[in-house]
Amino acid sequence: MKYSVIVPIYNTFDYAKTIVDWFLLELAMRPEKDIELVLVDDGSKNGPSYHIESSAIRLIRKENGGVSSARNFGIEHAKGDYILFLDSDDSYESGIFTYLDEVFASDSRLNSILLSFRKLRDGAVDQVLNAEQNVTGREALSQFLTKNIRLHICGLVVSRSCLNEHNLRFDEALHFSEDVLFIIEYLAIAQHCFISSVSLYNHIMRSGSAINSPLTDKDTTHIDAFERISSLAKNNAVEEDVNFFISTCYINLIKFLVKNKTADEAVFNKIINNSHFLFNKMSPTLSKYTVIVYATRLLFKIDGLCNYRVLRKLSFMGQV
Repeated sequence: MKYSVIVPIYNTFDYAKTIVDWFLLELAMRPEKDIELVLVDDGSKNGPSYHIESSAIRLIRKENGGVSSARNFGIEHAKGDYILFLDSDDSYESGIFTYLDEVFASDSRLNSILLSFRKLRDGAVDQVLNAEQNVTGREALSQFLTKNIRLHICGLVVSRSCLNEHNLRFDEALHFSEDVLFIIEYLAIAQHCFISSVSLYNHIMRSGSAINSPLTDKDTTHIDAFERISSLAKNNAVEEDVNFFISTCYINLIKFLVKNKTADEAVFNKIINNSHFLFNKMSPTLSKYTVIVYATRLLFKIDGLCNYRVLRKLSFMGQV
């Protein structure tokens, strides 16, 4: 078996039907029949309303444990040399496996492919394109941390043997940012990677998803992930680059707070009390991202003199 696509499902079998249909078309185009679709039912209340008749599609069930638990369960059952992780409401483009075949055939050393991708929201398309290049995992990690490339967990084609050799799995204790932690852990151990400029993964951002709900204590596990990411990455990359990356993650959390609001004072306080992630030493390299970080630092310091009155007004539900 060459490729395994792992799809965690929790009450999203209707969305997954599109993936099943896509996969059957891909399977029909491959005489080798060397691909499999692993659907991991993470304790859904109801099963699929459609029949799955292909032996290349496996539906495996487990008690509910979250997306990381489901992906890990899928890894344990996958048979492919290479693994792709696809969310049930997202999609891959037709012909993805043929493209991957061509890339792997071009360089026998390759064990990982990092795809560019599209973000789709309300009909708008945001292309996330990376410059095409062959790099080591550590080089890819450095570029990821410094924002020279942008990656999504569903755009990674990873080596199953590499995962098993290093016992690498998703952290099931984290509710958020566990995918970022996994990407960093994987790039630290990957050997030869191909960064692709081709967009074959579509990340569909739905208005009714969890990322558009008010923040609760569960959302502050982003901060727990920052601690893990910072500690791990500094063993494998330049400290200033790691600090820069965590600063941008912290800013995204602030943007998330302002956009979605919260009704919980403890959530606001935990985020504010961890603002040290914003102020660690960075490399002086000038880019649009460093400008954003330095500007945010200044605004944060000014607002902090007034007990974050402006941020409070912007962050709490019902505030005008």
